[in-house]
Amino acid sequence: MSQNRSATLIVFIFSFLFMGCDQSSQSVVSTNNENRWLIPFEDLTVGAEKEVIKSIDAPSFTQASLLTELPEDDLVLALFFKGELRAYPHSVLYEHELINDVINGTPITISYSPFTGTALAWVREIEGEVVEFGSSGLLYNANLMPYDRSSGSIWSQIKRQCINGTHFGKQLSVIPLIEISWSSWKELYPESMVHNYQTGYNFLYGPYPFLDYRTDNNFFIFPVPFEDFRLEAKDKVLVVEEFLQTLVFPYKLLEGQNNTLIEKRINGEKIIIVGNAQSQYMTAFKPKTLDGITLELKLIEEGPNILRDEKTGTDFNIFGYATNGSLKGSQLKQLDQFTGFWFAISNFYPNGEIQKF
Repeated sequence: MSQNRSATLIVFIFSFLFMGCDQSSQSVVSTNNENRWLIPFEDLTVGAEKEVIKSIDAPSFTQASLLTELPEDDLVLALFFKGELRAYPHSVLYEHELINDVINGTPITISYSPFTGTALAWVREIEGEVVEFGSSGLLYNANLMPYDRSSGSIWSQIKRQCINGTHFGKQLSVIPLIEISWSSWKELYPESMVHNYQTGYNFLYGPYPFLDYRTDNNFFIFPVPFEDFRLEAKDKVLVVEEFLQTLVFPYKLLEGQNNTLIEKRINGEKIIIVGNAQSQYMTAFKPKTLDGITLELKLIEEGPNILRDEKTGTDFNIFGYATNGSLKGSQLKQLDQFTGFWFAISNFYPNGEIQKF
């Protein structure tokens, strides 16, 4: 376990065992509407003191083809936003959890909650004001709860919503992320920019810092109610929200080295999930472009493109962008989605429908 994260983990465990939620939460809650919570206040856990986990507020990037410091088995959180390809390594986010970035003038936050395995990105502009997000130190069902430094409001990562404070009840504008293996990402997009280890902090980046937490289904650092045993606690799943329904697609559905296609109908409308076991990603679309053109999409088993509309001769990449053909430059409708550990998803979405094997 890395030295810096070991110290933080000791603080976490000490906080849980000896401080107690009701007594300690008072020192870190927002001072605005502090008695109004969208989640049960008594179920909060103090993971660490406020800002003990340092967000990255001045990101540093290197072109993927030139970056040599990341472990080959690392995962990255990737996005295509405002015409730019960027990726943010797990090995950086294990230590910092939050990265406040700007892409072509738009301020965004990348978040990763290591104890629930959930990754989300959002525009960090609230009612016209640009804000930064930092670590509140609070957890709910082991999930990250950042706060915005302008108002002190506390937000739920998985809910993507302000659950306490000035912005009570407001939703974040989410940007789609794809979690994918570093080895696959740099092969697919060598020209992309990837966050490097030049963070301004003297941390030992690289090794996974939480022992066998992500693979041991009985290892929990924080108390989490887990009663849904349809899947193993640490099974990685893709969560898709559509038509007020929550669909869960286990990564165990993927097998082999080639891309896998899963089709499902919700309220009569088709959705498409594409994933790859070796590249460790899943992503979900509607088979239509943003301007309403319905397509008959077929799977491309290998390469940087994953779907093809043979009628127009158009191929689409993992972000749903058309790279060639008569529809080049168009985009598929990407569904509201994120990945995480099943135990966390089952607590936040107890009525989630699991795709059958």
